[in-house]
Amino acid sequence: MTTWLLIASLGCPATGPEGGQEGEPWETDTDTDTDADTDSDSDADLDTDTDTDTDTDTCGLADLVWTAEVRDRDNAAGTSFTTEDALRLHCLVHNPCDEQLSFVTSDGCLVEAFELTGASTGTVSDSLDCDQAETTWTVQAGKSTSTSLFAGQLEADDWTLACLFNYDVQEASVDFVVVEGNPDTP
Repeated sequence: MTTWLLIASLGCPATGPEGGQEGEPWETDTDTDTDADTDSDSDADLDTDTDTDTDTDTCGLADLVWTAEVRDRDNAAGTSFTTEDALRLHCLVHNPCDEQLSFVTSDGCLVEAFELTGASTGTVSDSLDCDQAETTWTVQAGKSTSTSLFAGQLEADDWTLACLFNYDVQEASVDFVVVEGNPDTP
C-alpha cells in the first residue's frame, strides 16, 4: 500500500485574489429596468412613473461561491490525473458581487479541514496549523481567495476532495480520478 503525506503550503492563511475558476466565467447582473410612464399627458415635468422592475439583486455573504479544486504541478485544475502527477488541493471562496465582502472565522484558517477520500483507500483528513486569533477575510469584488495543501502523488483510485470551510459550516467537494502511469509514455 502506498503511503502519502499531506504537507501544508506556505503557512496559513493563504490569501489573495485568484480570479474565477479557470474556464468558467462568473455571471453578472443583466436585468433591465421596466419602468413605464403612467400618466396620460404629453409634458415631461409632472410625470408619475412607478418603478415596476423586479430587480431584487442584493449581493451579500449568501452569494459567496465555495469550491474545491485539484491541480497538477502546472497549476491546471482537473478531474483526471496519473500516479505520476504531484497534486495540490485547493479550497476557494469566490465573490461574484460588485462590491467586496468580508466574513470572520474563529481562527486564522479559511479551511478547517481537507478531507481526501479514496474509494478503496478510505479517508484521510488534514488541516493547517493556524493561530487562534479571530480573522476577518475580505474577498474583493469578482475575485477569489483560497488556501491549498500539497498532496503529492496519489495512488490510483477514485477520489473525492472535501473542503470543510471554517465559516458558516460551508463545504465544497470535487470528485477526481487518479490512474496508473504517465500519459506521455505508451
